[in-house]
Amino acid sequence: MGRIEERDEEWSGTFKELEDKREKLRGLIRHHLLALYARDEADTEADLDRDIRRAKTILSLDASMNKVDRFLKTHSPSLVHRDRSSR
Repeated sequence: MGRIEERDEEWSGTFKELEDKREKLRGLIRHHLLALYARDEADTEADLDRDIRRAKTILSLDASMNKVDRFLKTHSPSLVHRDRSSR
């Protein structure tokens, strides 16, 4: 399976599955933010690198959560219903 198909599959699913995905992303963001806030400052360069990676992860998770949230707010289940048996 190609990269595009994998990405499409990742974002497919029922509205309930997408709502669950949004909540999971929200939880992951909270987890990373709490871990980042728990550390006052980086003591070493390795700590600083870890904090930067964590911040980038938070931004990426937030973008994904916003994408799911925007979809759920702008679509209704009846608009995206399709016959899955024809696949």
